[in-house]
Amino acid sequence: MLLKRPERPIADPLAFTISVLPQTSPAGVRVLIKNDASSDILYDQFIDGEQLATEADILYESLALAAKVLASDGNIFRYASTAEIDSPLMECMVLTDTYRHQQTREAFQEAKSCQEKLSVNHQRKLKFVINVGALPLTLIR
Repeated sequence: MLLKRPERPIADPLAFTISVLPQTSPAGVRVLIKNDASSDILYDQFIDGEQLATEADILYESLALAAKVLASDGNIFRYASTAEIDSPLMECMVLTDTYRHQQTREAFQEAKSCQEKLSVNHQRKLKFVINVGALPLTLIR
């Protein structure tokens, strides 16, 4: 009798796991971001326990982490682009964010063209007003 190995589902190339692991020596937390499909480590950072002493410290470190890894120029987007696994939506988000920073006619046309293509594909208007840098102000108010 031949035993068949159970098939493992193929992980989505854009699936990532963020692990926050407490450490005792030295005291703090280790933040690890890994691509589920490739097991590549995109981000590995230790945050000293002294930087997490108060609720405000924890909020600050959390938002700083989100800004570093989730922004269109952050770790996840850069990894996806380099690995050539970024989605059309991600590409549009990068182009839109580039326009928001550069404010040039060329950057506007690229972002608008990309958004129009996505809108056609999704049968509705899409608008991007994504700026992770504004996230802390949004949460504090």
